[in-house]
Amino acid sequence: MALSFPDPAAPSRPLHVVAVDDLASWRAGQSDAVQAWLAATGFEAGLGELRLIPAPDGGVAA
Repeated sequence: MALSFPDPAAPSRPLHVVAVDDLASWRAGQSDAVQAWLAATGFEAGLGELRLIPAPDGGVAA
């Protein structure tokens, strides 16, 4: 199987993989807006759980 990768110059978004045990410290490093979003959506870093984080312009930041 040949490996292929996207063009490194192509637009991308970060992907944060956070373990349950690391959630509190990771959240503490996020902006107030991101922390509020995660709390409002009930994010607990459970197995298979994910959240899209909104950008200030309403798009997707992460």
